[in-house]
Amino acid sequence: MAGSIILEQSVTMPDGKVWKIFDVGFTDADGVKFSFYIYALSREHASYVVEEIKKSAILEPGDIIDIGKL
Repeated sequence: MAGSIILEQSVTMPDGKVWKIFDVGFTDADGVKFSFYIYALSREHASYVVEEIKKSAILEPGDIIDIGKL
């Protein structure tokens, strides 16, 4: 699909652990809902990752120009 990003439901890391995809949602001050995805080992692990994101997230400089296959 043109303009789409396809994400795997799970990925197996070199150490054999399987990371699953989780949906993270949030609402801005205007009531607009957004979401993004993270990979984690379990729902509990995902909750810890979200807490770390809350503490340390920053907007990286520059614009995303292209997303290609690795």
